[in-house]
Amino acid sequence: MKKIIFLLLVSTFSVLLSFSQSSYLISATVYDHTGVKPLTNAVVVATNINDSTLISFTRTNAEGYFVLTVNEQLDYLLNIWHGGSGSQQIILLAANLQQHLNLNKILLPLKTIELNEVTVYGYADAVYFKGDTMVYTADSFKVAPNAVVEDLLKKLPGIRVDAQGKIFSQGKAVDQVLVDGDEFFGGDATIATKNLSADGVETVQVYEKKNEDASAGDQKETIQVMDLKLKDDAKKGYFGKISGASDFKQFHQADALLNIFKGSRKISLYGLGSNTPEGNFGWEDIFKYGLDEEMSTYQDEDVFYRYFNWDNANVGIPINYKAGFYYNDRWGKKTKVGLSYGFAKNKLVKEAAEFNQYFLSDTSYFNSVEDINTQIANQHRIRFSLETDLDSLTKLEYEGSIKFKDNSATVENFTAFLEQNSAINRSTQLFTSQNANTTTSNQSIGVTRKFNKKDRKLRLRYSLDYDLNSSNGLLLSKNTFTNNAAFNDSLNQRRISDGNKQVHNGAITFTEPLSKKVKVELSYDIASNNKALERTTFNFELNDYTQFDSLLSNNFKTTRTLQRAGIKFIHELKKRTFTLGFKARSVEASNLNLYTGKKITQKVNDLLPFATFRYRFNDNASINARYYTNSNLPEIAQLQPVPDISNPNFILVGNPDLLPDFKHTISIDGYAFRSLSGNNKYFNLNFDRTDRAITNNISFDSLGRSVTSYRNVNGNLTFNASMGAGFYFFGKKLMVRPNLSANIYKTINFINSKQNITNQLSPAADLYFTFDVDSLVIEAGTSQSITKARNTISINGNTNFRTQSFYTSLKYKIKPGIEINSSVNYTNNSQRTAGFNLTYTIWNANVQKTFFKNENLIIAIGVTDILNQNINNTRNIIDNVIQDRSTNVIGRYFLAKITYKFNSSKTKEENEFF
Repeated sequence: MKKIIFLLLVSTFSVLLSFSQSSYLISATVYDHTGVKPLTNAVVVATNINDSTLISFTRTNAEGYFVLTVNEQLDYLLNIWHGGSGSQQIILLAANLQQHLNLNKILLPLKTIELNEVTVYGYADAVYFKGDTMVYTADSFKVAPNAVVEDLLKKLPGIRVDAQGKIFSQGKAVDQVLVDGDEFFGGDATIATKNLSADGVETVQVYEKKNEDASAGDQKETIQVMDLKLKDDAKKGYFGKISGASDFKQFHQADALLNIFKGSRKISLYGLGSNTPEGNFGWEDIFKYGLDEEMSTYQDEDVFYRYFNWDNANVGIPINYKAGFYYNDRWGKKTKVGLSYGFAKNKLVKEAAEFNQYFLSDTSYFNSVEDINTQIANQHRIRFSLETDLDSLTKLEYEGSIKFKDNSATVENFTAFLEQNSAINRSTQLFTSQNANTTTSNQSIGVTRKFNKKDRKLRLRYSLDYDLNSSNGLLLSKNTFTNNAAFNDSLNQRRISDGNKQVHNGAITFTEPLSKKVKVELSYDIASNNKALERTTFNFELNDYTQFDSLLSNNFKTTRTLQRAGIKFIHELKKRTFTLGFKARSVEASNLNLYTGKKITQKVNDLLPFATFRYRFNDNASINARYYTNSNLPEIAQLQPVPDISNPNFILVGNPDLLPDFKHTISIDGYAFRSLSGNNKYFNLNFDRTDRAITNNISFDSLGRSVTSYRNVNGNLTFNASMGAGFYFFGKKLMVRPNLSANIYKTINFINSKQNITNQLSPAADLYFTFDVDSLVIEAGTSQSITKARNTISINGNTNFRTQSFYTSLKYKIKPGIEINSSVNYTNNSQRTAGFNLTYTIWNANVQKTFFKNENLIIAIGVTDILNQNINNTRNIIDNVIQDRSTNVIGRYFLAKITYKFNSSKTKEENEFF
């Protein structure tokens, strides 16, 4: 482990050194006014345009050629003169300076001619920083004529798009994707990335912004945003497509998209339907269906949302339908409005097999699990936004949304508890069903006031969130003992839940410049959170659920008030930005059990310091360092001392004495891009230490059942490091992308009152190649990862396992209008439990043909998983448990697809691969 950390630090140091070593060459050939005769010994002088300081000078050689070296990225005034001719002046902008800038041919006028003009030489750099925003000039990156935005993103240095459509920039996940500064289809990132044409994008901008939702105190302070800026030509008239695909038996896909632009008005309509993995639940569906809120709102307070867990992509058998519209316009010069509506209907059926190994200090045991999970969701969401200038210095912003959801889920579970010889000593059959309805309303209003004094600003914000939910479900379980039937038992219950949540947030921020370089930001925010949750449990008796179970019923009312006051000093120079500050936080919480009258109260005061530092070596290279602290409060379910027996084998009980955790985070990241070569490098380091961490306190009985409570511990550690690069060869036809990463974790929990420390090390290496010529694109790569886990409770729980994958793909244009596309992905899982060391190869292939003069009709035929080996296989290490799990997926299927594209210009449409 020490060697790996040492190598990472040495590599990081070498990357940092490479950032700081920059020199720039300026060259040209100087001629007389005829452009025929080169001028020998012409004088070339570069001065700083801001203060006229001499930077460098040289003379032309016998052929009139010169090379001038400068070591800083500044704005230069280049003066060229010759005794027999006049002089010439050229302005070179720092933002557009290249590693080697060739000005080609420079003509000096006749000596008698008076020059009244100055030539400005500049161009759009492929990648550069504009303030704190990283800007990619889209036309600088070659993509296929059929490219959509997602294809463009995969070409950008430092940008990665994974198989689920999740976007990463310099190794960090992108939290929000915008189109021209606005959400597209109410936050559906993939509608933009998978459907908008790449040639309509002018720039791709990536930046961090303040997380307005962080006023509640527990979320991260900033989020990473990607904004797709469209060309003016892409915002005129209309464009769209209609597409359908089927195997004429079982599988189908269909989608339609229409965008209409008129001046500042934009109207978009869409409809999608699928029962293939392309429509499955993955990261991108977090935006499509609002599932982030689905998973978090009541996840820890109601058993339904523990089972209603949307898994990763390519898992289970999906059916997805959605439709909606988006409207955006400017009313007059001062007001901007937006309105969207979305509907989604989703179904997912998952069948899984699982093998768990439990390690205790004096023994170990195993269980195998088979379950079928069926989830159905319907959702309607309406959003409205308004932004208006009250005057030249004051802006008002409002955003509101309302969402209606009804969901149902059933889980059929069979668990067999095994002895060392694999004999079954006990088995459990479990069935749960749940129906739930939720109404969620979110409203926010903000006012920003600027002043005549530069950088002085006042911002006020208020938001109100309201949730109303109810659920009704059954819980049936049956325990069967192999050797002693007298211990057999069963449970049959109905559970009814009603809850509501109301959250008020108010915040004020004032920024005052103390000098040209220093400003101070003062902030205060207050959040009032009121929750009520009543869960009533009835046991089955006399042919009905009539027997009230007081031990498993509760009615809690929770109030929580959070206040924060902060101060931040900001010191800004041209290349350096430094911030330093802290927030004083006070939290008061009260949890009242209306059944028993027992009240749990808490009051916690914290001081949360933070500091950031950013250094820009030039417009193409920067390094950032951050230190910040954060504190998260216990969830209400972690505080309530009422047993949750949703699964009788895994009982949960809260601890009213829990304290908030306290986390220290240090992160360093850097990025460098070379304009001339296109090569790029980046690295990320992140270290977390959590004190008062909320951890599991688990007790196991002789039958293998567990009771989990919670307690605070000090010393949980996390270290993540990654570094990567992109190198071009052969005139940028070949790109090589290596990446190294390592994750180190130290977590503490308690098993039967004994402390268990788990240390986990996971190094990984990736290497990808892309060969791109006019009619042929070949990609190939490999990913290798090893995980080593050690714990102190039992050496039997120590484990190593490996995952290897190899990938290759080919896109070939046989002749105009005909293309083929094929990909092969080989995965090898090793050193796991017998039956889970799975090796599989996924081979997909398709061919497409375009028709008509504008090539706007595309017919394609493709086969997914030709070898019929597709499977989902994962290993997780949690506390003292090693879990191997495989889940059903859709295997081999065939689709014939037809797509029709249209636009108002009646020009050739840009096609997309199947």
